[in-house]
Amino acid sequence: MAPPGAQVVAPQAGATHTPSKGVSTTFYMIFVVGLFLVSGVLTGLGLANMNKWHELLFFSWIPAIPALVFYYILIYKAWAAIHDEQSKVTPGAAVGLMFVPFFNIYWLFVAIGGYGGHFNQYAERHGLQARASGGLFVTAAIFTFIGPLSFVALIMVVLGFCGSINQLKA
Repeated sequence: MAPPGAQVVAPQAGATHTPSKGVSTTFYMIFVVGLFLVSGVLTGLGLANMNKWHELLFFSWIPAIPALVFYYILIYKAWAAIHDEQSKVTPGAAVGLMFVPFFNIYWLFVAIGGYGGHFNQYAERHGLQARASGGLFVTAAIFTFIGPLSFVALIMVVLGFCGSINQLKA
């Protein structure tokens, strides 16, 4: 039952929502945020240790590889959860266009920054009560370019994607 004064949105004709399986927020926090944190700490140690810095710096980026893979898997799952006939962004495009040099700067604001708005449009089309904060995703996209805040952006995106996917699970 909707609260008094709330606008109830009826689903569009022919709109069918397929519930997602949901994702583990803990898993993605450990394997995306945690591995990026380990990579950053190892990089800092490599820069601080002048004796063998080149060896440590070489290996410090190894944890970032699986972290990046899991991050892109999460982006794919988030867009797959809201993909229907009317979606403009496909899950493959959301991830694939992040690899195009220079265009990926623009695409970050579409695939990450625009996700909240697309999620809310999907929920409205299908008559769901689920909502995502559009401001959270836009802020995270902006924070990506502000040095130390990029780690905060990563946490915001992982929590935002996991939360929105889990709102749509069966």
